[in-house]
Amino acid sequence: MKNVLMIGATGMLGGLIVRLLHDDVRVYAIGRNPDRFLRLRSQAGPDLERYLTFMALDYTDLPRLGRWIGHVQLMDGPLDLVVAWIHGPAEPVLDVVGQEVEAYRQSPWDLCHVQGISASLQPPLTLSRWAFCRYYAVTLGYVQEPGQAARWLNHVEIVQGVYGALASRTDQVLGILHPFEGRPGG
Repeated sequence: MKNVLMIGATGMLGGLIVRLLHDDVRVYAIGRNPDRFLRLRSQAGPDLERYLTFMALDYTDLPRLGRWIGHVQLMDGPLDLVVAWIHGPAEPVLDVVGQEVEAYRQSPWDLCHVQGISASLQPPLTLSRWAFCRYYAVTLGYVQEPGQAARWLNHVEIVQGVYGALASRTDQVLGILHPFEGRPGG
């Protein structure tokens, strides 16, 4: 059974948790909203909820984040996959994640970094300091349908796109990124 850590799990990626549980994985979810987690746990159902562990945690609390990731791996074995939906500067959070995963794992592991449209305006992250990490990014754009106003991707589109990126282990762009000014509210 694979061990998967999801950071930012109680928001748009909540549906991905249920989908991954059906793929016979153990999911460790970090989020700030315990009430949303309870809804996700009920969606998973009694057969799968035993493979789901939640920690109410703000991922910007880096020392606590590192301790929890280390504890999970000490108890249940190394993480195979990290899915991280991080608002704002991602590098400090991903540094802690990478250090903790590689402290317990000496073989390839995957990091799927989900990021918003503004990340397309920044230089790409350089995460080569980890010996075993396979990094790929999913950048969330917007949808522009003919004759309609631009809209953000919905939760179903995001979950399907991120799940596809996990299967292919490649960078993905969901929706469109340009023109940046054409985004909803832009």
